[in-house]
Amino acid sequence: MQAMRIVADSAGAALAPLPLPVLHRAGGWIDPLPYRQQAAGELPMPQQNLAQSSGLTTIRLSDGEHAALYQSDAATLDFVIAGTLDIAGTRLAPGDVVLGGAASCGARSAGDCHLVRLGVAADWPGSDAVLQDSGTIVPRPRAEPNLRRMDMRPDGRTWSASFANLFPAPTGQWSPLIPLRGFRFLCFPDGAFIDWHPEVVNNLAIFLSGDMEIEIGGGGGPKIDHFLAGDVLLAADRTGEGHIDRMHGNIHLALIVLDDEHLWPIEPQA
Repeated sequence: MQAMRIVADSAGAALAPLPLPVLHRAGGWIDPLPYRQQAAGELPMPQQNLAQSSGLTTIRLSDGEHAALYQSDAATLDFVIAGTLDIAGTRLAPGDVVLGGAASCGARSAGDCHLVRLGVAADWPGSDAVLQDSGTIVPRPRAEPNLRRMDMRPDGRTWSASFANLFPAPTGQWSPLIPLRGFRFLCFPDGAFIDWHPEVVNNLAIFLSGDMEIEIGGGGGPKIDHFLAGDVLLAADRTGEGHIDRMHGNIHLALIVLDDEHLWPIEPQA
């Protein structure tokens, strides 16, 4: 994971390291019971200290496109999901993050570039942000990102399906803005493990480093999936059995919280 910000310099713009406000979770076995109790309403929902956002939008850029992505003074936080993005002489790859708004700057895409953008406050990331390590680098074996969605089955088990409609707009166009409750960054160390548990909110997870292994039990038996840098998972399985999380390597991720009424429609599956 590279976290960078666009800054003004004598040449017009440059990239500088971006500190992030990250909650570092404990390693080893993490008790799943509070998640189950919160999802069932037996415990109050946790205070998540979410950063506020004006909304989420996505874009796909064609190979070699010179995109006017950073011509506004509005603060924007972009996550590279696929392809690469060249900004001020630095190449950003899947799992990298860039904060724009401080200076106008051009960008050039390579490959089938996918970006997720959050509108953020002008003073984000705030005084509690610190520079982070890059996490464990796990090469993604494919150019295409792993885009998945988990939701609840009537039998209380979780199913998983493609989440291609995260990028609904034609190439070169931003998708409609989706309202958010907020977002935050988390880091899990290698070996962290959370046994069967549901989500307590609708979390759109963007993986920035490491390898998160997720197991579900619905839809034809146990299924294990892996999420690497640039992969995205919409976890909306908020009741029932839920899923298992296993952390391989030092994992950074962004969690974007959405209310039910702003979730993407469920795509019909073949």
